[in-house]
This record gives sequence, structure tokens and C-alpha cells, in this order.
Amino acid sequence: MYYGIDIGGTTAKIGAFENDKLVKTWAVDMHVDSLETMVNNILDSIKAIDDNILGIGIDCPGFITDNLVRSSANLHFLDGVNLKDAFAKKVSCPVRVINDANCHALGEAMYKKMDNIMFITLGTGVGGGFVYNNKVLEGEFGSFMEIGHVHVDDEYNFRCGCGQVGC
Repeated sequence: MYYGIDIGGTTAKIGAFENDKLVKTWAVDMHVDSLETMVNNILDSIKAIDDNILGIGIDCPGFITDNLVRSSANLHFLDGVNLKDAFAKKVSCPVRVINDANCHALGEAMYKKMDNIMFITLGTGVGGGFVYNNKVLEGEFGSFMEIGHVHVDDEYNFRCGCGQVGC
């Protein structure tokens, strides 16, 4: 089977796909503070039902380009991590990583057969994805449309996951 993993601030949601059909979904707790624990928890939950993993697609919040998490405001232990490599060391199948909102925007565009779409995500954080002419626009550092991580006002007394106030 193929697996889609949606890494979030509180859970990693996993979907198992067989013959292009979603056959099972479940969640894994993300109250972890290390890359190794996260990868092991996710893969252990998959291997409990399937030893023959054909491929893994991962979406993750943060600034992501070329499978590298440049920064993730709510999952700091992923900052600077090549998430593809972290999973590929433990499985012998193709692995692909993309920003979560970009992934969701692309999925929605494909489902609705639209060439252009703007998509907003609301979860532990706020994100956005943009598909133009059937291509995801990521920006130079994977930061395009990361609308939840924009400095708004110093007087907005809320501490962001990045540690700053006013995002």
C-alpha cells in the first residue's frame, strides 16, 4: 500500500491507499520532541498493519523546499531537517515531502479539476497554498503563502510558535 502522512502540531494523520482508493485512516500523537521519536512512532503504526510499504507522501507545516524543512514554527525539532532522508533511512520505498498547505491546495485543485486555486489551512497554525497553471508556487524558501507566520502587530499579545510576539 501507499501512505499519505499529514504531520501536524498535535497529530500525524495517516491514510492508507490501495488501487488509488483510501482504505484506512488513523492518527498518531505528535506530542514528541525529537525527529527520531516522531519517525519511529509514525512508521511503527504503519508497519503494524503493513510490511510492504510501496511509497510515502508526507506533508508538513513550515517553510519546505526540496524535502528540507527550513523552519516549522510549531515543530522546531524539524528545523533544518531533510524529512525525506529521515524516513528513507528506515524504509525502502520512495518518499516525498511537501508543505502541508501546498499539498492540500494541490489535492483540491486535482479533485475539482481546477488549474488555479488558493487554499487556506486552519489547524494548530494558519497556512496557505497556491496552485497556478497546475503548479504549486512555493517561493524562494518555501515561504510563499505561509500567511499565518506574518508579523501583524506587536500589541497583539500572542506568542507565536516561533517565539516572537505579533505573528
